[in-house]
Amino acid sequence: MAPTIALGWTGELAPDKRGMARALKQAGVWQEHDLKPDWTGDWKDAVFRYRGSDGARVVVENTKTGIRCVSGSDTIYQRVKGVSRVSTPLYVDGWRAYDENTLFGLDPKLEYWLDDAPRPDGIHLSRLSDNAILTGSHVTDSFALFDLTSVEPALPDLIALFPQARTGTIFEGRDKPLDWAAAAGILDVQSGGQARKRCTSTRRGSPHRELARRLWSIDSRSPRKSRYWCSTSACRTRPRPPTA
Repeated sequence: MAPTIALGWTGELAPDKRGMARALKQAGVWQEHDLKPDWTGDWKDAVFRYRGSDGARVVVENTKTGIRCVSGSDTIYQRVKGVSRVSTPLYVDGWRAYDENTLFGLDPKLEYWLDDAPRPDGIHLSRLSDNAILTGSHVTDSFALFDLTSVEPALPDLIALFPQARTGTIFEGRDKPLDWAAAAGILDVQSGGQARKRCTSTRRGSPHRELARRLWSIDSRSPRKSRYWCSTSACRTRPRPPTA
């Protein structure tokens, strides 16, 4: 659902007003085909699907570098996201970091509209490293100012990756599957007044205690009761200390 297009003055219809041109193009497609949600279509690779009263189909789909809305072979709109550079003949309005084939200096956390427009002449950055972001620019006849920052390294989401983790226990220096009624998982907790998730592990018993129980059970049935005892802290058998 899109809000009604508001036109403040006729100058907003000028060819260089890219945002208004995109909005009018979308409105024209919806009006021409009377589009409605296509709940019966194949949504496997689609973000959303529409179908017109005349049989036209419009699909919003993800791409390797962003998202686009297409009707047949016609691209209604396209955005780039999640990358610092993209190879495309299209252009981001007002962007000052590009060469003939590539736009670079993009912030992976932002989305940029791509327009079918030529790259402008004038001062611009023709090369940037992959971890550089262009955050602003100001170009005049006498000087050019470019604001740059670096891409923040993406930290792995350990909570999201937890289901892929290999869980187990280490006992007597060896890595073994989960045992002794142990379990590992994700719990919802409160920290600093906020709901958070944490990795946790639980167990109903321990190898040390179980080994002690088994050895004591064997020893108690043996006629030589004073031969062995077990220390749960060391988890090994030793000669039992003398008793009074």
